[in-house]
Amino acid sequence: MLNYREYFKPFYQRPVDDLLVNKKNLIGVEIGIFQGHHAREMFEKLDIVKLYLVDPYRKYDSTLSPHLESAKEEAKRVLAEFKDKIVMIYKESVEAVKDIDDESLDFVYIDGGHSYDAVSQDIPAWYPKVKSGGLVGGHDYTPDYFPGVVKAVDEFCKEKGVVLNAKYGVQRKEGPATNRDWWFVK
Repeated sequence: MLNYREYFKPFYQRPVDDLLVNKKNLIGVEIGIFQGHHAREMFEKLDIVKLYLVDPYRKYDSTLSPHLESAKEEAKRVLAEFKDKIVMIYKESVEAVKDIDDESLDFVYIDGGHSYDAVSQDIPAWYPKVKSGGLVGGHDYTPDYFPGVVKAVDEFCKEKGVVLNAKYGVQRKEGPATNRDWWFVK
């Protein structure tokens, strides 16, 4: 088994997290946890008192789909020491949002379905759940690899008149440069 800290840590350090470092008693949600590495990174870096983790772990059209059961078990292992601060929600994002009160979150991080349809449903569904001044953001804002993400984010920001930000995080040495976050302040 690979050492978590040495192998995964750099790739899962995300630019959106840096914006929350000096905030206290954070309550947030991550949509799409897969193996739980980014959630762990958030716990190690941020003052989180509660983190809702949303992932149905159901098969879908993706190269990740065959690995969902092992990913779910890996997430449990990687996040075990933070279990008292975690609320796992094994539902689709648009169903899970019904379990969260409006304006109760300091941040939402969207990294679930990467299709236009999924992201264009996730952003407006979760937006009301974030407090004024809170952060709405996500991963894979890369037009060459995830054009649906880019299109959905751009459309929402234009409609709401919010200022969109995007920044690349650490890249793997091999493969395409896809580790790019997007965010805006509500």
